[in-house]
Amino acid sequence: MAFLELLNVDKSFGGVKAVHNFTLTVQEGELVGLIGPNGAGKTTVFNLITGLYPVDNGQIFFQGEDLSPLKPYEIIPRGIARTFQNLRLFARVSALENVITAYRKCQYSFLEALFHAGRWKLSEAEARKRALELLDFMGLADKALQAAGTLPYGHQRSRDCTRFGLGAEIIALGRTCCGHESGGDRRFKHAYQTHMYQFRHNYNSYRTPHGARDGNM
Repeated sequence: MAFLELLNVDKSFGGVKAVHNFTLTVQEGELVGLIGPNGAGKTTVFNLITGLYPVDNGQIFFQGEDLSPLKPYEIIPRGIARTFQNLRLFARVSALENVITAYRKCQYSFLEALFHAGRWKLSEAEARKRALELLDFMGLADKALQAAGTLPYGHQRSRDCTRFGLGAEIIALGRTCCGHESGGDRRFKHAYQTHMYQFRHNYNSYRTPHGARDGNM
């Protein structure tokens, strides 16, 4: 059984077929690149997997479970994460708090959350510890308490990438090196490359290269 499997998936917008009869299989521990020109439908595939768009035809399976009828809030807790081409940040809160929002490992009651007690307290402590480790790895430890919206774009992109270390089992990465490609900070590029090398031993991931011109959907 494949870890992630898309079978004959279709998605149209009006008369435009964005994705047609698309099939993809990702095995556990595999790093897969989804390559195609602009407009080929790569981001649409990401949106279908994470439930942002409903599938017109076909099926999407994750660990044997059909994701096609599920909503994003039902899919993400199952262990699927993604980045966006355009950054999705809570601009007014800290970089640390932005990373912590991706942590969904522990279940706790309403009262535990209301009074900051029990499992909520343990979960928050673990999330904060892990988030600080990831920010340090990406070279952003000194920016942890800075409002995310005030960081330079390249730093915001690096911070965005830290979130996929918090409990995801498969990650869809969309143009994650934007902001570092032309004269960007080599330190962040090196951290990203090293992180992805280590990441492959613990997670499954597939990414969309920016500017790729060979292959099609």
